Amino acid sequence: MGPRVLVGRLVEEGDETRGTDPEDLVRVLHVLTSFETFDGLAKSEGSLTAVLGDAVNLVKAVLR
Repeated sequence: MGPRVLVGRLVEEGDETRGTDPEDLVRVLHVLTSFETFDGLAKSEGSLTAVLGDAVNLVKAVLR
């Protein structure tokens, strides 16, 4: 599921986006879930599980 689908579903369900334009959320989520972001995080962490956890936490923080 891509960021646009995820944000679209949140908007359809009436979830608050805190006044943020849904297109801005799509762009931010695209960056946070990109290979480049994952690769950058992986260089500073020893465990891929930890990197995945960090990426998930970043996405959750944006969607709150």
